Amino acid sequence: QGERVAANVLASLDNRPLKTWPLAKTGARHVPRMACVSLGPRQGILVFNNFTIRSAPLRRVCAFIKFVIERTLVWEAEGYVAAKLFWVFGHAMAALSNRFTPPPSY
Repeated sequence: QGERVAANVLASLDNRPLKTWPLAKTGARHVPRMACVSLGPRQGILVFNNFTIRSAPLRRVCAFIKFVIERTLVWEAEGYVAAKLFWVFGHAMAALSNRFTPPPSY
């Protein structure tokens, strides 16, 4: 959101039209709701907008996804290029998925 605000300040100074959040960043009119909740070392719940994966057989998959998220974010902070590319791709896929799913019901 900060990037959008800064871009809009510059656009305003140049008398250009302003772009709204999140449409300018994600291409959707709503902000995606994403969460990966740990239920212990080998279980988790995954939420994306109104879709929740919480069945017992898939909790291990969710826990693995949470582990991947944690590790790649740490590696990105440490400067690993592969982790940075992982998140560039991940954010693009989340934005694309968000365009084709119903908006979250908060």
